[in-house]
Amino acid sequence: MFNFERNNHFQIKANNFLLVLFIVIVAGSYSTQGMAAVCKANRMQEIVKFDDIYVDYKNLPDIKRASNNEIKVSCNISGQHIYVKSMTGVNVGSPRNNFYETSLPGVRFKWELQPNGVVSQVMNVGSSRGIGTGNRALSSKFYIEINGTVQSGTVNEIIITMADTKNKNTVFTYKIPSFNVTARTCEITTPIVNVPMGAVLKNHFKNIGDTAGGRSFEINVQCKGSPNANITWEPGKTNTNGVINADSTSSATGIGIQMLDDKDNPVKFGERQALGIINSLKTLSYKAKYYQISHIVIAGSVNATATFTVDYK
Repeated sequence: MFNFERNNHFQIKANNFLLVLFIVIVAGSYSTQGMAAVCKANRMQEIVKFDDIYVDYKNLPDIKRASNNEIKVSCNISGQHIYVKSMTGVNVGSPRNNFYETSLPGVRFKWELQPNGVVSQVMNVGSSRGIGTGNRALSSKFYIEINGTVQSGTVNEIIITMADTKNKNTVFTYKIPSFNVTARTCEITTPIVNVPMGAVLKNHFKNIGDTAGGRSFEINVQCKGSPNANITWEPGKTNTNGVINADSTSSATGIGIQMLDDKDNPVKFGERQALGIINSLKTLSYKAKYYQISHIVIAGSVNATATFTVDYK
């Protein structure tokens, strides 16, 4: 009788233990299922690159574009959405026309998201797009706007985090690595320079290479952004020693116009001459002289035209 009661009591305890253990396992399994991902992407991060950007102030404002490879997202709950959980690297508090200020003043950023089969939509923090169930391909377009206030510099990395609306879990991110913006320009403030040569006597010219007269003139180049500039005098109808042949409106013969630089060296036509880095205004000084180009000289008018180009980078 004693043994029976002992065994019976032990058996009841064992059953209670098993019952408690069973409940814990079931509760643990249920909790894990409740935290399962609602939406998943075929990759966790998409990198979108803007190459270093070079702009001319004369062409601003300007917009540069980039796009990404499609990301596929699948959700296991019908009617599910994903939304922009956060954007770093931009000032999310100041969108203007859906553009956000970046870390570089004068450079702004916006982007659009388009699930396949529906229209594209500009995305801001909190904006969402429907996914539904099954797989849906997402394509995006990214825009960089540069305005005339920009100074050369670096745009810091931008990260966009997309999450599901149910659990607020990250589904994937877009990463735009940092890139440089270089803004420069040069303008010739004296695009047309008239140089009145004045009159000289014919008897100044006895041999080829003789010169007479001499008028100084200047070309002003205004630059912004400290570009490295060069000037090239176009060959045109030229002779040697920096001499421009007289044009068809001239009545004199045997005379051309020689051009000299600020060191009295003949200008080299068709060759780039370095001007160096120009921070603001640079004045280029030249001189023009009559130059005998043949043995026979006939008095009359001498007219000539020279063309130059300033390039910069």
